[in-house]
Amino acid sequence: MNTLNPVGIAVPIFFGLMAIELIASWFQKKKVYRFNDTISNLGCGIGDQLLGLFTKVFTVGIYAYVYDNYAFLSLDSNNLWVWATAFIFIDFCYYWYHRESHLVSLFWATHSVHHQSEEYNLAVALRQSWFAKFFAWIFYIPAALFGFPPLMFVLCYSINLFYQFWIHTKLIDRMGFLEIFMNTPSHHRVHHGTNEIYLDKNYAGVFIIWDRIFGSFQPELNHDPPVYGVLAPIGSWNPIITNAGPLQKIFRLTLKTKNISLGLQTLFREPGWLPPTVEAPRTLNRGYDRDNRTAHMYVGVQFFLVTVAMTLLLTFSAYIEWWFLLPAAICTVLIPITTSGYLEKRTWAFALEAIRNVCVLIIVFCNPYTDFYYFGIGFAVLSLMAFLVMGRTKPKMALET
Repeated sequence: MNTLNPVGIAVPIFFGLMAIELIASWFQKKKVYRFNDTISNLGCGIGDQLLGLFTKVFTVGIYAYVYDNYAFLSLDSNNLWVWATAFIFIDFCYYWYHRESHLVSLFWATHSVHHQSEEYNLAVALRQSWFAKFFAWIFYIPAALFGFPPLMFVLCYSINLFYQFWIHTKLIDRMGFLEIFMNTPSHHRVHHGTNEIYLDKNYAGVFIIWDRIFGSFQPELNHDPPVYGVLAPIGSWNPIITNAGPLQKIFRLTLKTKNISLGLQTLFREPGWLPPTVEAPRTLNRGYDRDNRTAHMYVGVQFFLVTVAMTLLLTFSAYIEWWFLLPAAICTVLIPITTSGYLEKRTWAFALEAIRNVCVLIIVFCNPYTDFYYFGIGFAVLSLMAFLVMGRTKPKMALET
């Protein structure tokens, strides 16, 4: 039976909370958002969610297969204690997935996307890797073997991720006794810090008790505020570069070893490990802030449109045929890519944006769903008008290298 996707329904809530955080930061006289950084964060999140529509086999399909064929137990989904146990156990699985994502080079190459922002706000929570899902499922197989039904897994996993959204903020200080056993904004600020004392700490999803038990806990220190980002900055707002760049880097290093054993070690040892025969790659400096302020209005309009389009695609994805969903999703993901080009003044941005607008018009006129026909026309017209009015009013700015 087809159902509405709860992630799509949650998107307006996420943006509403981001707006509240922005307003609260004004009152507290704290700057927590940069326009270019926020656009990059949201672009990664858009790509992650839309790619997830076509890769559910890695998050749900494999889990369901293992549960149906190899589960040791058959647990009652009507039992409240089973639900409570499932939630705690899935959080335990998340802890180990998250920990290994920091301690294994190949996994870190995907997960590091989430840490690349040098800001810390609710938009960073939406900055998710496009490729981590291809291995994350491994860490939840024990839950399937123990007999937690797939629906229970999906709901507990979703709640776990939704919980982690609100802890990405600098505006909430310590939270009293909750700091003892719950993951809080303070604990998670430590996790995002690049300070030496904060590296590889506080992997928890919901319950910080796992870090206390397994020796990875570190409290936030007033005299040592977290410095956010990664030790090897990526230097781009383009979601393709931010997601594929770290993977490209590690695979290049692997090929340079010219030795299977050393190559595998490069992939599966701790991040930063290199065989003695391979020279360390050049690392960019912190503080990347390339911006094209004249394009802010255009980028803002297109991101408003892409947010609405993504919300509908996610919410009603179960009712949309793949042959229409795929090109619609591709055109939606192109918006973060082209707008990053505008912000960075890339030579290809104007041409790709023109192509995208033409493709949107073609998709709209091929739309077989009458309920969304007029929305599609409105979306295409507004996107094209914005492009004709703002996307090319200062073409020299958009075409600068």
